[in-house]
Amino acid sequence: MRERSAFEFGGNRIVRQSNPMKIGKHEWRLTLYRSPHHEHPLIGYEWRRADGAPIRRRCPGGAYWLDGSTWMRDRDWPSYNHNDGEWGGMPRTLRTLWERCPWAHTRETRPA
Repeated sequence: MRERSAFEFGGNRIVRQSNPMKIGKHEWRLTLYRSPHHEHPLIGYEWRRADGAPIRRRCPGGAYWLDGSTWMRDRDWPSYNHNDGEWGGMPRTLRTLWERCPWAHTRETRPA
């Protein structure tokens, strides 16, 4: 049975997921999903702690802890910054994960 994706919300439908790849203390995977708001499928990265340790999540109202085995969206990565050029504040090793997924290189897919 497939594990729940962080992209399963708002009518999104998961099309494909890569096998997890360990980068440092975390596992990352690539997810291809369809959104009711876009014509083409979208690609997003998901991450979680490889050891399942709890994740501290900061928000304007304070901080709280999440189960480390839960897949998180790329936007939840602590150093995520959509203004940070090609990498967006995420690990550069994600390029290797993207290169290993031949279905991620098609013209029909778009980055989220």
